[in-house]
Amino acid sequence: MRYHLRRQPIQRMSPAAPQWISDAYQSLEARQLLASLQLIAAGVTNDETIELQLAGQTVQTWANLGGNADAGQFVTLNYNSAGPISANDVRIAFTNDIYDPINNYDRNVRIDAILIDGQRFETEAPNVYSTGTWKPEDGIVPGFRSSEYLHSDGYFQFAQSGGNTGSQLVVRARGDVGGEQFELQVDGTTVGSFTVSNAFQSFSYRAVNTVTANRVRVVFVNDRYEPANNLDYNLQVDYLSIDGTLFQTEAPNVYSTGTWQSGDGVVPGFRQSEFLHSNGYFQFEQTVQAGSFSVGTSVIRTPENAGQVSVTVVRQNGSDGTVTVDYRTVAITATAGTDYVERTGSLTFNPGETSKTVAISLLDDGVVEGDETFGFSIDNVTGGGSLTAPRTATITIEDNDAIRAAGTGLLGEYFDGLNFTNRFINRVDATVDFDWATGSPANGMGAETFSVRWTGRIEPRFSQVYTFQTRSDDGVRLWVNNQLIIDQWNDHAPTIHTGTIALQAGILYDLRLEYYENSGGAVMQLSWQSASQALQIIPRSQLYAADPPPVTPGDQLTTQSIVTGLVQPTALDFTPDGSKMYVAEQRGIIRVVDNGVLLTTPFLDFRDRVNGTRDRGLLDIAVHPNFAQNPYVYLLYTYDPPQVNQQAAGTLAGPDGNGNRAGRMTRVTADSATNFTTIIPNSEVVLIGGNSTWNNFNAFANSTVNFTEPPAGILPNGTNLNDFIATDSESHTVGSIEFGLDGSLFVSIGDGTSYNQVDPRTARVQDIDNLSGKILRVDPLTGRGLSNNPFYNGDPNANRSKVYQLGLRNPFRIATHPSSGQLYVGDVGWTQWEEINAAPAGANFGWPWYEGGNGANLRTGGYQNLAAAQSFYASGQTVTPSFYALSHSSGINAIVLGDFYSGSAYPASYQNNLFFNDLGQGIVRNIRFNANG
Repeated sequence: MRYHLRRQPIQRMSPAAPQWISDAYQSLEARQLLASLQLIAAGVTNDETIELQLAGQTVQTWANLGGNADAGQFVTLNYNSAGPISANDVRIAFTNDIYDPINNYDRNVRIDAILIDGQRFETEAPNVYSTGTWKPEDGIVPGFRSSEYLHSDGYFQFAQSGGNTGSQLVVRARGDVGGEQFELQVDGTTVGSFTVSNAFQSFSYRAVNTVTANRVRVVFVNDRYEPANNLDYNLQVDYLSIDGTLFQTEAPNVYSTGTWQSGDGVVPGFRQSEFLHSNGYFQFEQTVQAGSFSVGTSVIRTPENAGQVSVTVVRQNGSDGTVTVDYRTVAITATAGTDYVERTGSLTFNPGETSKTVAISLLDDGVVEGDETFGFSIDNVTGGGSLTAPRTATITIEDNDAIRAAGTGLLGEYFDGLNFTNRFINRVDATVDFDWATGSPANGMGAETFSVRWTGRIEPRFSQVYTFQTRSDDGVRLWVNNQLIIDQWNDHAPTIHTGTIALQAGILYDLRLEYYENSGGAVMQLSWQSASQALQIIPRSQLYAADPPPVTPGDQLTTQSIVTGLVQPTALDFTPDGSKMYVAEQRGIIRVVDNGVLLTTPFLDFRDRVNGTRDRGLLDIAVHPNFAQNPYVYLLYTYDPPQVNQQAAGTLAGPDGNGNRAGRMTRVTADSATNFTTIIPNSEVVLIGGNSTWNNFNAFANSTVNFTEPPAGILPNGTNLNDFIATDSESHTVGSIEFGLDGSLFVSIGDGTSYNQVDPRTARVQDIDNLSGKILRVDPLTGRGLSNNPFYNGDPNANRSKVYQLGLRNPFRIATHPSSGQLYVGDVGWTQWEEINAAPAGANFGWPWYEGGNGANLRTGGYQNLAAAQSFYASGQTVTPSFYALSHSSGINAIVLGDFYSGSAYPASYQNNLFFNDLGQGIVRNIRFNANG
């Protein structure tokens, strides 16, 4: 019998220990401790003989060695020693080699490793000497050959190497065929060579010192491609492990040189693949800034007869590696094949490239039809890049088959100061034909040192070169079609200046005219002429005024920093007395600002439960309005169940991975003992999403682009899982929480499906027994549906009993009117519209079959072609159009609804105005309501 115990001094035993323990301990102390050696080996013909030698003496012989060396199937051979064993005393000798090629007979021995008292020593380590190892480049040459094979009579002589405390490296790999070979390199030096089978195996190497992943390279060295013989070597590397830490091969910071991808072949870069399809390598943990991708501009106008229009996709914040971005055109009012040529494909950005242009052909149909629009969108970034706003562009084709001649003039912005300071008044001027002499442009405005900016569009009557003429005193600048054609920004007496540009009849071109008056007389006139157009002041009929800019409360807005030092804050809410502000960070931390001071200790850090990637994470919080009696803070977030911690970091299913997930709303209790600056430990209560658990979604799939995965939460019989919030996408997860005036709690939930492609699973939004794409209304203490909800069925726990409104895409933010209690929903749009929705309980806003339009239901591009959409249209179901909508053609990209204003910093006219923002433009807008709301 062998005991493998650590000796302990007798005096460490408790004086109260039973006598039998002391007797047994004394008995064990008297025994001689043993050392164990395990040999992991395999033969090729299974009649090989090997010897174990210690300090030059043969201590064990094994004949008829088993296993399958070429397939990596090993046997374990055991030896026990009466004394300690040192690795540098160990020699494994192969003693009965036979090579008989005529009879196809070749004995070979493969030694995977030895273990001494559990410590592993790799045979292919660079400090293991061999005398019988064959290498293709130089045959059998004794030395440190980094191989597991003895091909002739010889030996492996192991070494201790300073206690062998270096890093343990493990590569898990396989081949498509079996027989693929790879080298493990550290700092550019090969430290191990391995042959794989067609099943995954783990290949180990013990370094002589500590190794970090960025020093490691896995190199595929024997690629073969023989289609005539149906032979194609490919190496698949699952991961690299260093001292138990996994580094996934498909992580975005792993660089590869032999990976093939459809569409662009074998291109070096950050390819996010486990395969080497040709000789090349994986370089782990490379610092990569692959960049973020967006459309260069979200609003494009083009003449119908321009032949083509170009859309630029830009790469910012880094340009490392090779990255691909998919793009496509989307029909809106223009028709593919009639007005433009449909385009779809992928753009490949090579290292260092920061922009690509897609040319879209235009078709001049000769039909008087007015301006028409189509969309352009990008998605599905590979190679470690990410998407940012704007992701879509609206392209307006300006009809050239009719002259409108229905203009209104130009928007004039008048400033009581030089260089457009001290805004005085905005108005629409029918023409620019002013001789103010020494007078003022407007009552109450100064007659000296003022400036004016006129903006809008101009419509030529003829397709000719136009000469624009200004007569001014003083400075003047004129842009037509974004080209500066007159630039005389200086003091001068009344003077004529001209500039020319070629224009097409019937097209609306952007126009901007800037003017300043410094002293003396003031004159500003704008005229044009062409071969067919006599010189004239440009008439009102050909000028189309721009929309006025947002009205500012006072002369100017002032930026004020309330708190700094936050990481991606997503939401905030106050205690009723206003003394504390709780701020949510996307990653899953809530910070406290106490009387204006950001506290160091978080209110809550639950990053281990928050899936904080892409558009997911901790997205909203709310404080109970009766905080004194119910000191609750509500949390709405995308959930990472405990099982993610059992998955490798950087994978879809791992912590903060991009695989499918689910959402939750919970509440925590603020601790009065810390003055409500932290929570009571373990006080989190799940209110919605109790079934948003690991077993109810497939975290190993990313359904943003993988439509083969069935929708999570819908059971095989077609019914819906109760209390489950699906997130089958990297976006459109949970949204917002808001208390109603009656104390109920509104919760917005996104459709949970693909944000950038037509996804048939989005139809679940129209199912009132499914929580996706809904506004829920629940009891804030229990999470149950309220009996006066529109679809309440008697069971407060049923999904439909919680539904208040439906037919929403991504209701990211909601707000309630402070006096009427009306709920307003900011719904982030598809390819055309951004919406604000407001309607009674039970309203259906129509997504995915309808979107946008002010007071009009417009069928959704792409989705309207699905069979489910046709069935819905035929059903005649009532759909409530949006209360207010903004077209992407105006430049808006993604609405972020704010709140109703009730403060005192802005003028009284802003009271109870609804403010909202836009992710793409960064413009804050306000809606003022009339007496009828």
